[in-house]
Amino acid sequence: MSITWSEQQPAGNADKNWRSASISGDKMMAGVYGGRLYYYDGSSWSETQPAGNADKNWRSVSISGDKIIAGVYGGRLYYYNGSSWSEQQPAGNADKNWQSASISGDKMIASINYGRLYYYNGSSWSEQQPAGDADKNWRSVSISGDKMMAEVYGGRLYYYDGSSWSETQPAGDADKAWYVASISGDKMIAGVINGRLYYYNGSSWSEQQPAGNADKNWYAGFISGDKMIAGVQNGRLYYYDGSSWSEQQLAGDADKNWYAASISGDKMIAGAYGGRLYSGSDTSASNTSAFFQLF
Repeated sequence: MSITWSEQQPAGNADKNWRSASISGDKMMAGVYGGRLYYYDGSSWSETQPAGNADKNWRSVSISGDKIIAGVYGGRLYYYNGSSWSEQQPAGNADKNWQSASISGDKMIASINYGRLYYYNGSSWSEQQPAGDADKNWRSVSISGDKMMAEVYGGRLYYYDGSSWSETQPAGDADKAWYVASISGDKMIAGVINGRLYYYNGSSWSEQQPAGNADKNWYAGFISGDKMIAGVQNGRLYYYDGSSWSEQQLAGDADKNWYAASISGDKMIAGAYGGRLYSGSDTSASNTSAFFQLF
């Protein structure tokens, strides 16, 4: 395994509260909590301002091809259709704590921290109620084609198989502080604050121990095919290449608040809260492109 990382400075040579990041092919998005939203088009970074020329709490971003969804914590939800941004109002014309958002093609899922869960089917938004008709601390959501997963902080983990929602329990029949959720096809990754990291291989869940047999604050995680990336609050960043986990030390041999991480094939992006933004590539993979060699 050979991972090449490089530091990115779309917001200048300074530490920032990188709270959200997403990658799709050679394109990337990254958001600063209490700052700006940035987009990499395959050749260069630029600041993008769907919410106007002002700092915002960019809590969630997701990119799929040329399309993007981005949410402000204590603000609005925005969608980029490939040519222009528009404000989305699935929860009505009001500021909300948009905690998590995910996009796959023309479909999207977005959640509110102590509120409701919303799904966009390609033409319209609808409220989803896998946990019943009640406000919940929807902490992390993810979509891949017609499949979705959504987690409640201090509650349960839910899976949508393309036709209906069901509760799934990799950590047993108990409420957990679910914070990480990502789905890719029929595979999933899920993480608990002060708990464990779990992987679904298409048929069953298993506990993962990239940081050893210990509870950790799993704050960021993403899956793409057979590959995964996961980050710990005040800890380390880990990468799964399809066969084994390895610790990544892109910011040096030190604990960081890894709050943002995403993977697309062999390419990765990761951001530290109160630190720097990094892009990476698994150069041991046979299909690695020259994209990251440009940085």
